[in-house]
Amino acid sequence: MAKWWVQLRQCKLIEEDGRVKSKRPGDWVSVGKRQAQKWIDEGSAWIPDSQPTGSMPTNSGVLFLGGPKGNSQSLVEYYGDDLEWCASDEPSLPWPRTLIWDASFRLRLGLIPNGFHLLNRWQLAVPLWKYNDLALRFGSDEERERTKAIIRDLRVMVYDCRCLFVKRCGDTERLIEMWASERSEGSDKLAFLRALYVTKPLICALPVSWGSMGDR
Repeated sequence: MAKWWVQLRQCKLIEEDGRVKSKRPGDWVSVGKRQAQKWIDEGSAWIPDSQPTGSMPTNSGVLFLGGPKGNSQSLVEYYGDDLEWCASDEPSLPWPRTLIWDASFRLRLGLIPNGFHLLNRWQLAVPLWKYNDLALRFGSDEERERTKAIIRDLRVMVYDCRCLFVKRCGDTERLIEMWASERSEGSDKLAFLRALYVTKPLICALPVSWGSMGDR
């Protein structure tokens, strides 16, 4: 039976691996098409832009940051020739819609089309890091001070910049250029925050459930 990934708008009890788990609004769950449609109709779940999970937008591709490792094989097995990819040591935007993916992030493959479709409305879509790890917990004292001078307050959540869905435009090109120039000098997350606050693209904060918590 075909599965759909939907994002919850209400709390649900979901059976996963033979166990019933409590899911919160914002979490993504995989259910049968009929159940997904029922929840969407009643407003307790949704799929961004009402796009089916398997619908891959054109002019999109995956850039594996630091090398594909085992993820490229999984990507090819899942999507075949529907999705292009390349590898690089530095972030860039080879396609109009690019997923910049560090192999250490265990992205759920079925969510990739949804991430690209979010770029119909947003310039950038990035999962949050742990909800209780704020910016003041990362980097050296010097880098935190440098970051605070830009964002004003370090009591903010940070993004998991191992997974970025990016629409190529002037704002995001400046973001990636600034992030790339500073990410090797200290905390990757603080470098991304500084670039984000300077360039100010329209960003969609994705829930931490877009990736596996086992690598955090």
